[in-house]
Amino acid sequence: MDGKYYILNESFCLRGYDKLPYALLKRPGNPIKFVDKDSFWALSLCDGKTDCTLPVFPEKVRDIVCELVRNGIARE
Repeated sequence: MDGKYYILNESFCLRGYDKLPYALLKRPGNPIKFVDKDSFWALSLCDGKTDCTLPVFPEKVRDIVCELVRNGIARE
């Protein structure tokens, strides 16, 4: 089976702040959405280089990646 690789769309980037380590920023305007640890992990996998089908990643995290694609935050 071929791997699946995802990347964040250009208008999104990951951020972290003191005591608020998991955040997603959207440009323009820079609104910030704070996310949980699993969501941030899924977002960090969307680097275009990580095979998201590897069994080392929990199904919950892989499901979040699929949701990111459906919501236009990431793409294959």
